[in-house]
Amino acid sequence: MREAVGLPAAAGWAAAVTTPDHDLVIPVAGLDLLRSLRPNMTALGDAATHAGLRGVCLVSRETLEPGSTTHSRFFAPHYGIPEDIVTGSVHSSIGLWLLEAGLLRPAGTMVEFTAEQGDGLGRPGRLRVELLVQDGVVGRVRVGGSAVTVMAGSIARPPA
Repeated sequence: MREAVGLPAAAGWAAAVTTPDHDLVIPVAGLDLLRSLRPNMTALGDAATHAGLRGVCLVSRETLEPGSTTHSRFFAPHYGIPEDIVTGSVHSSIGLWLLEAGLLRPAGTMVEFTAEQGDGLGRPGRLRVELLVQDGVVGRVRVGGSAVTVMAGSIARPPA
C-alpha cells in the first residue's frame, strides 16, 4: 500500500491501523512529505480493493495551523474518489488511534482536537473531534465543523 501512495516508509509515531469502516490509517513523518505524495491511483485502487479497504488515510502530526493536531489526506480511487476533501467518518477513528497511542491527553472526561484536510486540493477543511472518556474508556466520539454548500439538488425515484 505504501508503494501505491508513494510513501517511502510509515512514520514511527504510531502503528498503521485498519478502522472498523475498513480504512487503512498510516502515520506520515511530516507535512512536506504528506503534501508531496502523488499516489498511483490505479495501483492504489487495486491494492485497496484486494485488501478489502474502503480507503487509505495518511496522517501527519505536523500541521499548517498551530491550533491543529493532525493534517490528513484520504484516498478511495476504487470508489471514484481520487482524493476526498474532508472525510469526517475516518476522523472518529483517528481520535481513538491518537488517544490509544498516547498522543492525546484527556482534560477531565473530554479530549478535543482540530484536524486539517483538503488544503492541497484548494478546499481547506477543519474538523473538530471530541472524545468523551469515562474511566479510561471512550464512550462517545463527535466529529463536526462548518461547511459550505457548493451544490444542492434532489433525486426523484421513477414511479413503480
